Amino acid sequence: MWYDEDAWTLLVQGHNYYTYFNYYILDADGDCQLSGGIGGGTELIDLPALDPGLCTLRLVAPGGDTFEGTFTVH
Repeated sequence: MWYDEDAWTLLVQGHNYYTYFNYYILDADGDCQLSGGIGGGTELIDLPALDPGLCTLRLVAPGGDTFEGTFTVH
C-alpha cells in the first residue's frame, strides 16, 4: 500500500491467490469514508478528502479473509 497525499490516491498491491477484494477506507474515528471492489492485482484508489489522522484500509477477500493496513493523513 502506498498513499500519495498530494494526489489523494492509494496504491494497493493485491495478492495472487485472490482475484477480488472488497475494500473499506476507515477514518481516524472508524467511520467508513469509501468502499468498493478491486481486483487481485495492483489498483489505484481515488480517495475523498479525509480528515487528518490515522486511517485504515481494510481488504476483505472472498471467504472472509481480512487484511488491514494504516496510513496517516496530515
